[in-house]
Amino acid sequence: MARNGDYTTRVVENRGRRDGRSWRWSFFPFKWPFQIPVDQDPPLDNEDCSAFEGELRQGANVALGAIKEEWFKLDRELASRCMTIEDAVVRAKAEVDKEKQHAAGADYVVVAAEQSLSEASISPPQIKASYHAILLSLLVMAEGAFNYMVFKMFGQDKLETTLMAIGLVISIPVVTEFIGYKLKQSQKTLTDKLLMTGAGISFVALLYTISYLREKFFHFQNVIGKEVLSESVDQILSERVGFKWHANEMMLVFYILNVTFVLAGLVLAYQSTRSTSSKYRKLKHAIDSAKKKYAEENSSLVHAEINHAKVLEEFNEAHTVRTRTFEGIKAKAAKIKDLWIHLITMYRAANMDVRVKKELPKSFLALPETIIIIPKKLTGQLDCGQCNHHEKEKTMEKTEEAVDQVNAVIGETT
Repeated sequence: MARNGDYTTRVVENRGRRDGRSWRWSFFPFKWPFQIPVDQDPPLDNEDCSAFEGELRQGANVALGAIKEEWFKLDRELASRCMTIEDAVVRAKAEVDKEKQHAAGADYVVVAAEQSLSEASISPPQIKASYHAILLSLLVMAEGAFNYMVFKMFGQDKLETTLMAIGLVISIPVVTEFIGYKLKQSQKTLTDKLLMTGAGISFVALLYTISYLREKFFHFQNVIGKEVLSESVDQILSERVGFKWHANEMMLVFYILNVTFVLAGLVLAYQSTRSTSSKYRKLKHAIDSAKKKYAEENSSLVHAEINHAKVLEEFNEAHTVRTRTFEGIKAKAAKIKDLWIHLITMYRAANMDVRVKKELPKSFLALPETIIIIPKKLTGQLDCGQCNHHEKEKTMEKTEEAVDQVNAVIGETT
């Protein structure tokens, strides 16, 4: 069968005129007008087309069948790639759903941990545990040094001075820590209140008693003692400190400074109470751990979302290539159809041009457009089967929004 390129305009028109004439040239016998009568092709009353038009129709069908086979050959590879990537999209989506469940679980743990802290009604300590330890150590050292100096100044032995200073160094932090802890508690029992009040009053009274006894001990040692009966207590004290100072003034200063140490220790203990601070740190650590886990799960979710978006992009690209190839094949088929319709139309026009009677043969009543049919597979829209491409386009938009939201959450968490 000849190709459409073999049917030029000149060939088709010449054949149309030859088939439409009722005679043909003949030089045997050699007699004027050198024509012999023949039947016109196609006959007027015959619905069958002419032999040449049949060749044109067959040529059109062959050409369109070839373009259909070309599409089938191309689509085997294109459709296979689409289905492969679509499977990857399904797996990526399943991974996203799994990571979303993990992230939701981690978020629930964060909410539960924050709720536990809220229900505990514990405010964060104003002083960190490390700072509390440093400040308490400095306070204890200052208190010990001061009491050691005062005890020594009043003329006590080194052992007694050391023991009494150690006693105050231990008792003041213990009492202040106890009262500070009890003050920090939102709910206090009657026993707690009595212990707090009793400890505070007793310790203040103890400091006053120690100051008073210390002054009396100094007076007894230096006035009643054997060595310095003739000298006054104030003169001895002034000589020891280097300036004029009365013993009762010394007792008052000692008392005020020790009370100041007590108040400082009380404030320090209240601002960083061991129990509430420890409980707060435990709850805060639980929240931080939950948020860290939540950030990790969200990071995994982001990676899954990115991978999903990437696979969707590859799928869209594969689908676009397949769709454009199909549209190109459709356009090529339409062009082939138009070409063969044009050839048949030229043939019929030339055939009718040489006929004496301008009556159309019955076969010419069938329009070329209804005779030459493009294969059904090459008409309409591309049959994507289970492709669901448009749904995936919407999913991709949602994926991009989800990635932005997750990034925002991670930014807030970190």
